[in-house]
Amino acid sequence: LSKALVIFEVALSCGLLVAAGLMIKSVVKANSRDTGFATANVFTARMGFPSAYTDTVAQMQFWDQLHERITAMPGIEGAAIASGLPGAEQGFGGTSVVIDGVVVERNEDLRRVRTSAVTPNFLTTLEIPLRQGRAFESSDREGALPVAIVNERFVREHFPDGNALGKRIRLGNLESTQPWLTIVGIVPDLFAGDTDDPRPPIVLRPFAQARSQFAYVALRTSGDPLALTAPVRELVKSVNADIPIYWPMTLREAIAAQLWFVRVFGTMFAIFGLVALFLASIGLYAELLGDELPAG
Repeated sequence: LSKALVIFEVALSCGLLVAAGLMIKSVVKANSRDTGFATANVFTARMGFPSAYTDTVAQMQFWDQLHERITAMPGIEGAAIASGLPGAEQGFGGTSVVIDGVVVERNEDLRRVRTSAVTPNFLTTLEIPLRQGRAFESSDREGALPVAIVNERFVREHFPDGNALGKRIRLGNLESTQPWLTIVGIVPDLFAGDTDDPRPPIVLRPFAQARSQFAYVALRTSGDPLALTAPVRELVKSVNADIPIYWPMTLREAIAAQLWFVRVFGTMFAIFGLVALFLASIGLYAELLGDELPAG
C-alpha cells in the first residue's frame, strides 16, 4: 500500500509540474509574441454610465464630446475610444456570427467571434495596419450603411477565397435582429488576451453605429502614459461630472493584468509540484532503503 501511495505521489507531482509548465509557457508566449498593435506609451482607462442612466441621447453626446476633446489634447500622438481593447480585462466581447448566403440550421453550428466598437482613429492610435479596404470614417454613423472591419483569421474561416470585402455579416444568433454589416476593411490578427485562443476571429464596428454604455479611452503619447491620468480625469469631469474613470494604466499593464491569473496559478502549481515531488522522493527512498535492510 505504501509503495502505491508513493507512486501516486510521484505521478501527482509530475502532473502538477506539467500543468505549471504549460501555464507558464502560455504566459511566456503571450509576453514575447507580437501582439499586432502598439503597446508602448499607450494610456488606457475605462469609464461608463451607471445602470440607472438610460438617457441614450445624453450618452451619445458624452462619447462624442469626449472623443473630440481627447483628440485635441496636447502631446497626444493618437486617441481613440473603444468598447473593448485587445488584451485588456474587459476586452473584445464574444458573440456568434451569421454569414449572408451561408445556410446554417442550428445556432449551435454558428461560429464565435470577438467584437469591439471603435472610433475611426482606433487603427492609427494602436498602429494597426490595414491589409485591405478602408478604415472607419466620420461618416460611418447612425443612418449610414452599417459596416465592419474584420481580421485575417475571420477571412480565412469564412471566406477561404479571400474575397471578403463587400460581403455581409450579422452578429448574434439565427434569430438576431441586428443589422447586416458590410465588410469594408481587413486588418491583421490581433492578440486578444486569451492564452487558449490568442488570435481569434475579430469583428470591429464603428463606435457611432454601435454605442456602448462602457468604453475605454486609448491615448498614445511620446512621454509617460500615466502622466495623463489626472488630465484625463479632469477632462472627463468637464464633460460629465457623474462619470468616473477607473483602471487607469498603460496598455502593457492591462495585458499583464489579464495574464495575472495564469501566471500566479502556474507558479503555485510549480511550487506544489516541487514540494510533492520532494516528499515523494523521500518516501521512495525510504521504501527502497527498507527493502534493502535485512529482516529481524
